[in-house]
Amino acid sequence: MSDFQQIQQQLSQTRAAQKEAEDALFRSSEQMKQVSARLSDMDRWYDADNPAHQKQRKTLEGSRKNWKDK
Repeated sequence: MSDFQQIQQQLSQTRAAQKEAEDALFRSSEQMKQVSARLSDMDRWYDADNPAHQKQRKTLEGSRKNWKDK
């Protein structure tokens, strides 16, 4: 009977780990969407000659690259 309980516990742990992974994936994909949306918005007013705009765009593109690499 202890084998059954052990298997139940392992199943429960596996399900919890899967749920945690799904939640992390969801959060990551939502953050990617936010970064992409901000970059799209920035395309409307971006001035390549403005150092602040360049810095902000570089930061956003770096964030997007980091999320893609994960």
